[in-house]
Amino acid sequence: GVPFARVLDVARWIHDELETLGVPGVPKTSGAEGLHVYVRLPPGTSYETGRLFCQIVGTMVADQHPKIATLERRVHARG
Repeated sequence: GVPFARVLDVARWIHDELETLGVPGVPKTSGAEGLHVYVRLPPGTSYETGRLFCQIVGTMVADQHPKIATLERRVHARG
């Protein structure tokens, strides 16, 4: 794994992007070694729309911090 300080860095960057968009996000422990960022979406938001929103925000963060942040879910495929 990575140092938890790196996890906190990425969570802060996500928070900053969400704040820029005017969308509140709240960190939540994952129960393992990571963090989730909880974002309340409007009622009726489809799964696909929510996922796309998260992918966009994640891509923004990963593009700004490519040596630290990634959207790759498979651990063995991360750089």
